[in-house]
Amino acid sequence: MLMLVCCGDVGLAQAGRSTRLLSGDMGIYDQARPFTMEFGGETGHIIVTIPRALLDSRLPGAERLTARRITSGSKLGALTAMVVGQLVEFEVSLDEDVANRVGASALDILATTLEAEFSEDAETDGRRHTQLARVKRYVAANLHDPEMTIDSIAAAQNLAPRTLHRLFSAEGTTPIRWLWRQRLSASYKALAEGHIKHVTDAALSFGFTDLSHFSRAFKKTFGHAPHTLVRR
Repeated sequence: MLMLVCCGDVGLAQAGRSTRLLSGDMGIYDQARPFTMEFGGETGHIIVTIPRALLDSRLPGAERLTARRITSGSKLGALTAMVVGQLVEFEVSLDEDVANRVGASALDILATTLEAEFSEDAETDGRRHTQLARVKRYVAANLHDPEMTIDSIAAAQNLAPRTLHRLFSAEGTTPIRWLWRQRLSASYKALAEGHIKHVTDAALSFGFTDLSHFSRAFKKTFGHAPHTLVRR
């Protein structure tokens, strides 16, 4: 969820972090996990629901950025707030293809803003962060390769497999679990935004060789079958 405060102020807390959003500020939070809000007097705000997979596909690890203040004083923050404010003015009857493209562009702007605003916070351990970021970039660029394994990833990055495991364990996951999550998120994004029109093409484009396994994993992760996105 993305909140844009139009007037007043809102206290937001989640995952051990807390912030206060003033007029013009924004913040994200995960409504599937515990959070608290405290409203300071009369407030006006806009709340936008963002499909988790669409944000994950642009900004893996976005859950670490909840309950942080995107200030209206920053150039990117002001741009994102303006885009969000304009989105609510659109007609409901807006052409579906246009609406998808506008929504995708708005998410790109939000993800860029979050990454730029809080990139320094993520670099508490410089060397580990640099290694992990490099590995993630490599994996994301090769999602189409069904032969990608821990050994092949480690070899491509000149790392030992145990080092690869250690890098991802610091984030509470494993290299393979992260890889499959990115494959699923990328396929969700491609189908939801209309870049790919057929479920089979989405599966094959992102490294799945078994369509049944893809459909089961997709439904387990997102709560609905991939073909429902094509109908939308």
